[in-house]
Amino acid sequence: MVYSLYGLIHFQDMKNILVQFSRHKDHQSADACIVALLSHGIEGAVYGVDGELLKLDDVFSFFDNASSPNLQNKPKMFFIQACRGEMPDVGVDQLDGSERAESPGCEQRDAGISKPQKPRLPTQSDMICGYASLKGTAALRNTKQGSWFVQALNIVFCQRAKDRHVADMLVEVNALIKSREGYAPGTEFHRCKEMSEFTSSLCKDLYLFPGHPQANS
Repeated sequence: MVYSLYGLIHFQDMKNILVQFSRHKDHQSADACIVALLSHGIEGAVYGVDGELLKLDDVFSFFDNASSPNLQNKPKMFFIQACRGEMPDVGVDQLDGSERAESPGCEQRDAGISKPQKPRLPTQSDMICGYASLKGTAALRNTKQGSWFVQALNIVFCQRAKDRHVADMLVEVNALIKSREGYAPGTEFHRCKEMSEFTSSLCKDLYLFPGHPQANS
């Protein structure tokens, strides 16, 4: 298992470290890959300590099927603790009644597919990325306990990794973040909200402890 922790990194060093990690030979025998970026940021990028921006699309490209062949068909997890804008989410008052969401059905049709001589993969696949906040909004933190998102990740993953797959756990993280409210009287962040989200191109449920033993019947 390859494990490294870095702090206070300049843009170029951050880029070099990620590229080197994406090409590490040990990925050939690994089951999965995790990258966590904790920094200040804007939509689509995070800052190095020198104020230069590293684009997240570039980060994802380092680990795609072309750039990191040893990670093909293996799950790659990304956790981004950074603002995606400067606007605090002031929230809205909830109307009485239960929440509802309806999605109309849609019809899909496949185009004609010819059989290739070799199996092919999309350029990017098998990735899941959790973001601390929605596009354009700030990520919040407690001055004593740290960022809301990382707190929620710690709580949910410690409690649920034994029997929940990663996508389900990130839904639970979303619920925890949604339930929180800022307390900073006299500032623009008083009663502010945050909403985390995740994107996924995983093709299977990803359990962190797939070998958990079954109870004897």
